[in-house]
Amino acid sequence: MEKHAIDPGWEVGTYSVCHPDIRRYTDAGARIFDVVAKDGRGVIRSAFVVTKVRNTSDSRVLYFDEFYFADEYPIVLPGPPIQYRKMKMASWIRKYNRSSPWVDIIDNYIKYRKGQKPKSIDSKSWDYMVSMSTRIRRLVKSRKSGIAESAKRKP
Repeated sequence: MEKHAIDPGWEVGTYSVCHPDIRRYTDAGARIFDVVAKDGRGVIRSAFVVTKVRNTSDSRVLYFDEFYFADEYPIVLPGPPIQYRKMKMASWIRKYNRSSPWVDIIDNYIKYRKGQKPKSIDSKSWDYMVSMSTRIRRLVKSRKSGIAESAKRKP
């Protein structure tokens, strides 16, 4: 729960590196659930509504202005956590015969603006996560730029 992968980028309000095949087909208005493993179970760590999208050469960048974060008790999901990597909510509802957890998230998670540090993450960890995420995003962006430039130069 405490580890922050590159996405979602709570500090900048983007989802831009992980799962390009899902991002490619995600539009503004979609609800994204950030599912991570905790004690061998899938839990919803955070969630957000996509406010805008920007197409890239291989996918899309998803933007959000605010996010909900499980500072105390994350919603525990049924079944193995790996299945949630690319699962759509409609599939989840059919498979588990449950309603969307969105209302529970709004009622039980804390809403933050992008860039705001969740209260359950200490400042030192937050600063480290932001630093690492920024560095990785820059690296990914520069690699993509380099690949695009190489493609332009080929006859």
